[in-house]
Amino acid sequence: MLDRHIIANLRPVHGTYNLVILMLFWYQAFLGFRMRKARRAGGSNPRAVKRHRKTGPVLAILAIAGFAGGALLGFLDNGRVLKYPLQ
Repeated sequence: MLDRHIIANLRPVHGTYNLVILMLFWYQAFLGFRMRKARRAGGSNPRAVKRHRKTGPVLAILAIAGFAGGALLGFLDNGRVLKYPLQ
C-alpha cells in the first residue's frame, strides 16, 4: 500500500482535477448554447462548432479518468472500492 501521506496529498489534487474538468464541461455547455443561439438566428458559428466537437470527446475521456482516479484513491486508502458496500 501507499503511504498515508501520499494519499492525503493526492486527495486535493484529485478534487482540483475534477473541478477543472467540471469547468471545462461548463465551457462546452456555453459553446453549445452559443451554437444554438446562432442557429436559431439563421446563421452559423463554425468556430464554436469546431471547438465543441473537437474538445467534447476529450473531456468525456478525461472525466472518466477522473472518476477512475477517485475510485483508485478510495481503493488504495480503504482496501476496497466501496467503503460501505450494499449487503
